[in-house]
Amino acid sequence: MAELDVERFVRLPLRGKEVWQGGFVRFPVCVPESADEPVRPLIAAWVCLRTGILSSPPRVVLPQEAQFSDLWETLVSLASGGEGPLGYRPGKLEVNDRGTADRLATALANSGTVVEYRERLIALSSIADRMAQDIAPGLVAPSLLDAKGTTIERVRAFAEAARLYYEASPWRNLTNMDLIEVESPRVGSEYRFVCALGNAGQEFGLLFFETREDFLKMADGSALSETGSTRREWWAVDFEHFSRVPISDLDLWLGHNLPVAAPNAYPSAGHFRRGEGIRKRPGPKALTWMEGMMRALAATSEDELDADRWQKRVETFDGPAEYRLNLTFLLNPPDYRTLAKHGLVDERRTEPILADAGRLAQESRFGSPEELNEALRRELGGIDKGRKYAPRNAVEEAQDLCYQAADAFGRRRFQLARQALQLSPDCADAYVLLAEAVGDAQKAMELYAAGVDAGKRALGQAFFRKNVGHFWGIVETRGFMRALAGLAECRKSLGQDEEAIDLYNELLRLNPNDNQGARDSLLPILLECGRNAEAEALINAYDDDSSALWSYSRALLAFRTHGDTTVSRELLNKALSDNRFVAKCLVAEEPLPPPPSTYAFGSEEEAIICVAVCGQAWSQTDGAIEWLADCAGLEYMPDPEDEAEGEGTAS
Repeated sequence: MAELDVERFVRLPLRGKEVWQGGFVRFPVCVPESADEPVRPLIAAWVCLRTGILSSPPRVVLPQEAQFSDLWETLVSLASGGEGPLGYRPGKLEVNDRGTADRLATALANSGTVVEYRERLIALSSIADRMAQDIAPGLVAPSLLDAKGTTIERVRAFAEAARLYYEASPWRNLTNMDLIEVESPRVGSEYRFVCALGNAGQEFGLLFFETREDFLKMADGSALSETGSTRREWWAVDFEHFSRVPISDLDLWLGHNLPVAAPNAYPSAGHFRRGEGIRKRPGPKALTWMEGMMRALAATSEDELDADRWQKRVETFDGPAEYRLNLTFLLNPPDYRTLAKHGLVDERRTEPILADAGRLAQESRFGSPEELNEALRRELGGIDKGRKYAPRNAVEEAQDLCYQAADAFGRRRFQLARQALQLSPDCADAYVLLAEAVGDAQKAMELYAAGVDAGKRALGQAFFRKNVGHFWGIVETRGFMRALAGLAECRKSLGQDEEAIDLYNELLRLNPNDNQGARDSLLPILLECGRNAEAEALINAYDDDSSALWSYSRALLAFRTHGDTTVSRELLNKALSDNRFVAKCLVAEEPLPPPPSTYAFGSEEEAIICVAVCGQAWSQTDGAIEWLADCAGLEYMPDPEDEAEGEGTAS
């Protein structure tokens, strides 16, 4: 520290009763988020206790680059320079680092300003809290150590269990629809049921429920609704990337070197509320119960899951504990009325009666269509409704198990699909059921591909030649068609656009009526790949489709082909009249929420879905969004970085 700097500070008037607090505080978020390890920058800051005035501007440095000079220059800036200087020096400086306190005390000896080391500075801590609320409010939460009786040793045991749980990946054998009942031990009614998230590959963790009904509300989405009286809060252990975990948790893990499985596997235990993050923390007993639960699930085998009930003895921070568990929906499956109430009925549920109708028609001779219809009404309706006709071969026997799986829930579906494949490896729907339960796109793709091959073997080449053009109308093809559609979606999600295009075209060739909506997936890919002629042919083939996706795609294609013309403007005006929200979403600077599961034509929900699938085609077309904004009377401020990078225009 230069002597001139000290003299500059000491020459300022002394206010003996003034106290300033200073030191390094941690920035409330990690930078950069793409790093393999969390990096929390430090901010050199000073605050006047009497006025609350903070040194400005803040000096942000990386931990390994922090220097004593950063704090000194910030101190001098607050006292005599920079923006809004106080114009005096205090009688006391309180510092949160002993080495810094010693250096300041030496430099300011006999100056009238005394220096004191204090481990915790309330005013300085409040600066970090205010920054966190301003920059990352969703990451502000109480500390695990705030719960009376919770020690860092107990938290370390929880962290080690979370590491073991994440590395064991129990969600590989459990779907998000498998609900585990904890028969013992109990720590509270709100922890009676547990769901292990992760199978879908998007969210990882444990959700706790008081009742099965609470779980079903979560499954159907009503527990997440913004209105009504349904619960929108729950206890959970959530695994997240270090940049998205509560700040208090990250500080614990970094400050005490707690174990963690991966950069995206930092665990947070708490009571979550929609839109607010963690509001409460578990007490010491509940935290250790969660520790034991994770250890028990990490040690659970697939055979134990298939046994319905099982028990695991594990060591916890409070000693050995024996967890008695069961898959509640295996023991007591929900009935049809319950599933229907929550919108969880599988669309395949109606297919068995169609299969029976086909078997009846082939097993009996009818002189006319009227006789056939009368037999169908008599045999498959009325008092005999639900009567089954025996399968004629192994493939049909396996398919009947898949129909049972459509009425099943959670792991029971998985079990029935495996049984179906044991009966016949040519049952396409069994592969589909297994693929639907896999969160990994690559593994799902392999299962769907196996289903496609199985369907080809079961149906045979002659069947394809005879029935091309109306496949979906023949119930025996539906497992194959579902496998083909699933394979196309996986190819698309993995960036294999050319292969996905071929598969979607095959779906439409086999079934031009497009009961599966393949064209809605094919059209955006064609536009993104610049295959405009094929996109135009597809649009012409389904020119009666009036959804927002097709209206806006027609306008975009006309703009690509002819530019800003009367025809392209007419098509755009038609699209705007169909759903004006799409235009607002396309020019919006804020990120859109996740696509909803349902929508109405002309609604904001339809717009979100539309932009999710066709937004990239618009953004990669030079001038398209500016043209859209101009025609719609909307303001559009393009990102300069996007403009600089926008060289790969699809035309």
